[in-house]
Amino acid sequence: MRFSPGILDRLERQFIGDNKSIGRVTVEPLWNLNSTGASYGGSVRGPYRWFQDVADSGVEWEVPNVKSIDIDRSDTQDIATCTITLSNIWHEGNLETAEDNAYLGMPGYFWPKRGLEVNRWGQLGGKGSFRKDGFWDPNFSWQNVLVPYALLRTWEGYGGHPTETNFVSVQDNIDNENVLITGTWLIDTVQAGSNGDMVLQCRDMGKLLLEQLCFPPTVPNGLYPLEYYPAGKTAFDSVFGPKPKTGVSPGSQGEVRSAYYDSSLDNSTGVPNSAINGHYGSHGVDGHWDTFSLSDAYALPGDGGVWWEFDVNHAISNLSIKPWAGGYDCYVSISRDGNWLGTETVPGTPTVKYVTKINLPHAIPDGLEPVTFIELPEWFDQEPGVGHAARCRITFRNLYYSGIPDGSGDQYRGGIRDLIFYKEGAKADPYSPDFTTLPWTFSMCAHPTRGYWVIEADGTVHGFGDAADYDSTAFGTVPLSAVHPDNKSIAMCAHPDGKGYWVLDLVGNVYAYGSATHYGEYLVPWPGASVWGEDGLAAWDITPTYTGNGYWVIYGDGNVRGFGDASPSSATLPWTSVGIYMNTVINDKWLIQHQGNGIAGHPTKMGFWATTGSGEVYAYGDAVQYGQLDQRVYNAGMADTFRLAKTEFTRSIEPTRSGNGYWVAFGSGHIAAFGDAVGQGPTYVYADVNPDSIGGALDIPIDPTTAIDWSFFRALVWDIARDPDGTGFWVLVAGGAVGAYNAEFWGMPSYNGLSGYRWHEGNYTGEFSDVIKELLSWSGFTLYSPSATDVEVFGAIESTGIKTDTSITAEKFDKRPILDIIKELCEVVAYRFKVLEDGSVSIGSSNIWRSGNFDENGDRIYVESGTNTRVDEGDPGAVEYIPLVDELVDLFEYSTSLNSESMRSEIIIGNDAPDPKNPGSTSFVRHTPRSGSELVASGVPIMRNIPRVGMWISSLFQNQEEMKLMAELISLNAWFAERTSTATCVANPMISIGDQVKFAERNTSEFNIHYVTGVNSSHNLETGEWTYTLTTHWLGDADNWVVTASAADAPVDGYHYIEVSESVDRWQQYTNRGLLNGGQANGSLDDIVTLTGEFSKSSSALDDGMWEFIGTLTLNKRYDYVPVVLDALTEPLGTTVFCEVRESGSLIANVELNRPGGSTSLPAMGHNGSSTAFEIKLKGYPSVVGNGLLKFSVVLNQQSYPASDTLLIVG
Repeated sequence: MRFSPGILDRLERQFIGDNKSIGRVTVEPLWNLNSTGASYGGSVRGPYRWFQDVADSGVEWEVPNVKSIDIDRSDTQDIATCTITLSNIWHEGNLETAEDNAYLGMPGYFWPKRGLEVNRWGQLGGKGSFRKDGFWDPNFSWQNVLVPYALLRTWEGYGGHPTETNFVSVQDNIDNENVLITGTWLIDTVQAGSNGDMVLQCRDMGKLLLEQLCFPPTVPNGLYPLEYYPAGKTAFDSVFGPKPKTGVSPGSQGEVRSAYYDSSLDNSTGVPNSAINGHYGSHGVDGHWDTFSLSDAYALPGDGGVWWEFDVNHAISNLSIKPWAGGYDCYVSISRDGNWLGTETVPGTPTVKYVTKINLPHAIPDGLEPVTFIELPEWFDQEPGVGHAARCRITFRNLYYSGIPDGSGDQYRGGIRDLIFYKEGAKADPYSPDFTTLPWTFSMCAHPTRGYWVIEADGTVHGFGDAADYDSTAFGTVPLSAVHPDNKSIAMCAHPDGKGYWVLDLVGNVYAYGSATHYGEYLVPWPGASVWGEDGLAAWDITPTYTGNGYWVIYGDGNVRGFGDASPSSATLPWTSVGIYMNTVINDKWLIQHQGNGIAGHPTKMGFWATTGSGEVYAYGDAVQYGQLDQRVYNAGMADTFRLAKTEFTRSIEPTRSGNGYWVAFGSGHIAAFGDAVGQGPTYVYADVNPDSIGGALDIPIDPTTAIDWSFFRALVWDIARDPDGTGFWVLVAGGAVGAYNAEFWGMPSYNGLSGYRWHEGNYTGEFSDVIKELLSWSGFTLYSPSATDVEVFGAIESTGIKTDTSITAEKFDKRPILDIIKELCEVVAYRFKVLEDGSVSIGSSNIWRSGNFDENGDRIYVESGTNTRVDEGDPGAVEYIPLVDELVDLFEYSTSLNSESMRSEIIIGNDAPDPKNPGSTSFVRHTPRSGSELVASGVPIMRNIPRVGMWISSLFQNQEEMKLMAELISLNAWFAERTSTATCVANPMISIGDQVKFAERNTSEFNIHYVTGVNSSHNLETGEWTYTLTTHWLGDADNWVVTASAADAPVDGYHYIEVSESVDRWQQYTNRGLLNGGQANGSLDDIVTLTGEFSKSSSALDDGMWEFIGTLTLNKRYDYVPVVLDALTEPLGTTVFCEVRESGSLIANVELNRPGGSTSLPAMGHNGSSTAFEIKLKGYPSVVGNGLLKFSVVLNQQSYPASDTLLIVG
């Protein structure tokens, strides 16, 4: 509500004489839908559009001779309409000379085409107008002013009329509180005729949203097709990038070394490797996506081209480019023997030819630009030189607005984040970058429930699935460099409880994180002078004991050392003829580097398996040997027989879940299965291995002093980890890729984003209001400021309090009117969309939760009782301001009705996604609204048992909790629509849709507060008649509000009220709706229902008796029954759970939970009006050794409150 003491004062007088109604109209002739640059307010997702700026710099001129203003606004229509009628003539009384002595004044004076076309009367264009501030300009032209899409504003109120002796400007009326703005309009049609009137049919600024489609240029090219995805760090709530290709060895397409040479920026500055804001030319080939090169600048996108040149000096087959931003025309030029190849020249550079041209996809510079692969033409490989490239030039045209001006103010530039050249073939050309700066991954380990960790050589740990909460984001990167500048992490293992891990480096340092404890270490000297430390003895692998209270470490010479409770505490793998042969013939350091390569602890007993580099397996402690490679040959069956290549060695060993078998993994990716381990089909990276030939696929020594194809070695398999859910496993290669074999894939860290999944940061928070704000900003509703630090919307967009965790795909947006998209997003959370009188947008929940009105700033309006003087809420005598429309004062006509149109027996809300509990059907909820349960007499329902179902299916509903909330909010609005009113009264320009008013009318016994759903204004400026026709629905009164959260604790007089559920009550509290009545309305959101708990011990032995889980359940009201659900119980914890509930030490319930997914009810619990804490103790008998998962919940008001923990059961 636009509270105006001046308007209120005049409404209490008689509407005649100086106090009669006034209406004025202004036009902003030079308005445009302006655009920002692509970079604005700290965002690169522009351009944004605007018609209103912070400085209100638009210049308005008054439209004279207005006869009437009629406005229609309603919740049921998307856009308000306005009809303005004016007298289309200029009279001699205005000191103008008549054009024809037979006519008074000048007919058709404001017609926009007057004087622009030949006519028989010699008419000239109309001139002269007052500016909004009162300045008179006799030369102001009315030609082409009042035309379609012209922007008008209407100002209406009481008093302040100009006279012949005292001119009053529109601005004077505003300053004196005579008028309020009643609309901002765009003209649809202009009609004039022989009756001397001109009629302007208008719609409000929502016309912008209705007529613009979700399509470029409204949506920036770089963001089309539009989609939104939230951020996340685990596979449960994250969006992934594309999968890598499978079945193709990275070694068959090698990266070709390139080096930065020159650029157009260097040429213009005369400085080699020039930089723009720290972005050097060489950043385009440094292998990192967070750095990029920027070019010189042009004034316009098409003014010129920018280029970069790179030395290649190798044969190449194709290239990939990840640009900074996008939308460029990209030309690839290649020189050989000093000549540019090709026939066509790059535009603007007649001496430079190109071999291929491609249009790079539109993108914004947010780091998520797509990588584009560019194939070179066939003739390039067939020419003399066999695809050789001495130098390559990349030219960009159609540049991107950078927001970074040069000395001339030019800001259109190009940029490259990453450029890679490739050569295809069985063995790629040598590639020798500074490989020590690139991430290598040598180890992974499984989480005991779901997911895994992957560690990079530099000590960065990535967690996926359940492991995501326990990685370097929580514990930090392993400080390897403190030991040696070239130190590497070589292995890691998880604590059996899943809440921590150990990391092993090359010299044997052990680093403990989370629940893992450091039990000791044995260090060896730095193993060599090379950066790989490959000249001497190194630590190779680490594995935990099944208790989590110790670990074993294996070293390259075959020695095993145990720490903590590890037993045996030491062992040495024996030398065999195989190891001696390998040391004598293949590698004279074999017996100190590969005599011991992998180690794995038994999952339920004290013991371990260790393997040599040749696949020999030895069992110690309680572990049993189930087989090994014989003379480096695996011959379990004809289908999976293989022989290791000469320089290939064992990479990892992993036990099965039972401990009755294991897998052994080798560098080629071959996996040998023994005992109850199950082979999972072809897992190898290099299938065509010829171990008898020198230079076979894997018989290549790693020598960093020579040019080696490092992409080949980055494809070697390095580790294997078992999926705890079954018989499958994951395989890790040195480049960071994770392969899943009969196991759920959770993600991979990737190598420079080119292989594997990459976690997205997300482009919105999951809050629909963020999407709405961006759509509005693109469509013209940016509140522009030249010094903006963020993108501000012209309007007020409330937070919904609901966040989705999945993507909104392009199909939801593509080519639809912006208005339709915004309204659908609003409807999903039962929000109202409206365009306000000043042209701004308002989106939020209806003002139905408590009595009172809000001003434009969102503050509640209080006045001193009995007056119109505004005061603070805490002032003595302060009362909420609600206008009274009284039959004795200003109410002309009133009617009310009870309507069945919105009544439903049931409301069904669903989406198109499968129901998680029944994948064969879609997910939905059913809700019985008030009309479905209301009785008009004992046993007589108001709907007479007629099944009238309301159904809404939308993919925007992501889970059943959202659907339940939506169903109830729809029910609430439908219930209000059952009882509506219409009132005709004296116009009050303070009243808008969404405000509350109170009616006093005796024939209907009406003295209730109502919510305004529509305002129809009819203003005749010739007679002074100005009336509002209000459509409303009722809300009760301040002391007997018809919405309650608890009819028992906050009863409503009479039978006609609606009670909202606790989940809706929490939502309205969270979003500050202000419902005062109701048992929970004044409680804390956090403690309406809370459930916490954990195991009394972190581990327990099988023979310790019962385990215990102790928790606290807090209730703030009484519940007649409390369902308890056993959501998960894994095998180590047994099959039955006993649940005890106590209040102040007294036992009130003792039940048995023995069916996961089943529900068992506790008796009535809690007390209304006070908070009560109950102790919950769960107990059970462990059945087997392992890591057990317990998850249980209480379900109240259709909402689940879970608690969970894991317990390690040891022998």
